[in-house]
Amino acid sequence: MKYVYKVLDASINPETLARHKEKKILLESASTQEMKGRYSIVAFEKSGEMILKEKALHVTVGAQTD
Repeated sequence: MKYVYKVLDASINPETLARHKEKKILLESASTQEMKGRYSIVAFEKSGEMILKEKALHVTVGAQTD
C-alpha cells in the first residue's frame, strides 16, 4: 500500500482532497487537543456519502470510480 502524507492548510472536504489526485491519503487530525495525533485513511476507490449525527455514523457507498 502506498501512503501519501500531505499538510493541508484548508478545511477538509472532498474538493480539497480531490485536488491531490491520490487514491488513498493519510490524514492526521490536529483540530482539537482531544483528537490530536489520531489518523485516518481516506480511500477513493468508491464514492459515497458519510453523515455523522450525534453518535451514529451513516455511510452510503455508490459506484466504483476510475
